[in-house]
Amino acid sequence: MKKNLITITILLGSFLLGNLFIPLVLAQEIPEPVKNEEVVARERLESEIAGLKEVYRGQLSEYRDADKEFVIAKDQYHQLGTLASINDATEAARKVFALRDQVLISYFELLRANIISSEGIELSLKEIVVKRIETEGRWMVDHKQRVIKMLDRTQFNSLADEVTEKEDDFKEVALQAMAILSMGELQDVYDRLVLVRKDIYDLEAKSSTADKTRASKETDRLISSVKINLDEVWVELGEDIVDGNVSSFSSNSLKTLDPIYSGLNKTVSFLQELLREQ
Repeated sequence: MKKNLITITILLGSFLLGNLFIPLVLAQEIPEPVKNEEVVARERLESEIAGLKEVYRGQLSEYRDADKEFVIAKDQYHQLGTLASINDATEAARKVFALRDQVLISYFELLRANIISSEGIELSLKEIVVKRIETEGRWMVDHKQRVIKMLDRTQFNSLADEVTEKEDDFKEVALQAMAILSMGELQDVYDRLVLVRKDIYDLEAKSSTADKTRASKETDRLISSVKINLDEVWVELGEDIVDGNVSSFSSNSLKTLDPIYSGLNKTVSFLQELLREQ
């Protein structure tokens, strides 16, 4: 049980990092003694996420190199204006556009996998956001295919404008994904703490004093308070996701989630105290 509390403390610390790959941290939690179908599926998904993360990093590096090559080719075209320089600039544009599209495709795939692997997110919200991610991902796949087939600067400019027009959609779906991933992690930590609390109940039943009873009640009040905060934020976030706009939630996320984080952190401390008294 002490190991569980230590692990939960580490999970709370990881939340402050705010990185995209939160479930990779959660995946290192407590090993299952028996590998049932659920465990095997989870491990398979964790492996997929690790692979996607590595691919994404490689593609991002390749895209940055191609972008530098494109800038050089474009400058050469402006300086020379020859047919050869036009061709070089077009091919460089094709390469960097295709790589950029692939980076975004991989990013959406990574978001999708992280959401599916998160155990703290309500299923209905998972479905909404995952469907939106898949929609944007399909659009990017189609756009990449058209980039590969583009022939001249006119098509290049048209395809560039299409991405510009879609930027707000991409940003919104990414914000929705990050919002439910952040909340999902906090919910998962809360759920684990509740399980630890139930284990301590069993120990308390064996020996009870007035001091222990007061401490126990105070801990339960804190856990209830955290649940109320979690439920309220989930309702707010759920409404924003249904409306398709979480920009306000994302802008105020630190202020909104800080009370939950603080409450969970305090709960860990209270449970550690209760455990020491047993």
